Amino acid sequence: MIEGIGKDIKANSTEQAEYWALNWKNGADQRSSIQEFNSKINALQKPTCSKPVDLVFALDESGSVGSYNFVKMKQFLSDLTGELAIGYNGFQVGAVKFNSRGTEVFKLDKYKTKSDIQNALNNIVYLGGGTSIAYGIQKAEDVFKSSTRNGATRALLLLTDGQSNLYSTQLAADTARNESNVVIFALGIGSINHAELNAAANSPNCTHKFVISDFKEIDSILFQIMKSTCEVSKPVNIENGTKVEVEVEITDDVVEDTIEISPGDDPTTSVEVEVECAEVDVYASINTNKPNEAFYDTKGKATEGFPAILQVENQGKKVYVTYKGSKSKLSRCSKDDGGFNITIEEGKPQESVTEIICRENGHERECNANDFNKLCHYNVEVTSSTKAPTTPFSTGCKSGTYSAHPSNKSMFRQCAHNKWVVHHCPAGLVFDETYNVC
Repeated sequence: MIEGIGKDIKANSTEQAEYWALNWKNGADQRSSIQEFNSKINALQKPTCSKPVDLVFALDESGSVGSYNFVKMKQFLSDLTGELAIGYNGFQVGAVKFNSRGTEVFKLDKYKTKSDIQNALNNIVYLGGGTSIAYGIQKAEDVFKSSTRNGATRALLLLTDGQSNLYSTQLAADTARNESNVVIFALGIGSINHAELNAAANSPNCTHKFVISDFKEIDSILFQIMKSTCEVSKPVNIENGTKVEVEVEITDDVVEDTIEISPGDDPTTSVEVEVECAEVDVYASINTNKPNEAFYDTKGKATEGFPAILQVENQGKKVYVTYKGSKSKLSRCSKDDGGFNITIEEGKPQESVTEIICRENGHERECNANDFNKLCHYNVEVTSSTKAPTTPFSTGCKSGTYSAHPSNKSMFRQCAHNKWVVHHCPAGLVFDETYNVC
């Protein structure tokens, strides 16, 4: 313990960096020491992104910013770009600027490499003029609409030092959020209008709005911005009774993301996940915006033919759903296959019936008792399909319960929609009925 340090501890990262440079790097160049401090802090928890994100920068070029600070703003965005995973399955970056009107700088798919994006950012010309945050948001929304990627999360990073019109900013931001599913992060610098910045940024403001006192501090917030854009949730709105479907393709070993659902009037929000050559763990909650293995209100697992169906009592709050998917190891699935579909709707979904299907030499047929014994038939693949029922089905078991297979310890039964369906344990494992695990 260093005596006397407690009373001098600083509250923000910029002051902490300056304190460190002064007391531990005495005699060294202060700017390089501060940069060294920030890089050490950022390296402690550098976020990684495993999803496609369309990210648009909106730069305030009004007269109050000045050409010198505009250069610092561009350098900050260039540094941020350098930390992102640029590519079709990662980040695509576009840019707009605004004064009393909005101007497109470059589209999301124009530049494919970090260096090309950084060069384009550094070449943005500063013009000065008035300030209209609303026009900046509207122009950014146009850039999002021109994206060639379906299903990418859309994030807008707005940088401004001033204020314009609260009403028009609120209207433009709400339109971008509700009609184009854009998540807006706002970085205010200096004497900004907090009410207007709150209106521009998504809620909660504590994770979408950032404020620094002047342009000197802009480097210190790089890590926070990078982390926030990596963790942005995909917004979905079902307020008008709309059924929304989200298609996810698994291009890497694992894909993980969170969906933010704005519910309608029904107290129940339903989420159904159906997979094709994939396995997906799903976690849902109204109490945390990042549900996971440790924190969730309800969870499920979707495998080939066995959809995960989650029903969340939303209490009028937003519902957050995190999915973590990987490719299936089924023999019929190639290395390029793998994806799933998420259906989100109000109320309880229509129940379905799961049928066991046996496929031999490319032909489907009814299964017999021997098909469930892997030792008898090496060339028979046991799969399943799900369809809407045409007649009432058996209520022979309680949904959500498990049972050992009556004739094969390496298999077990799960009750889904009041009907038993069969699962196989991983190779070499048997089902333990006491703990309901293989």
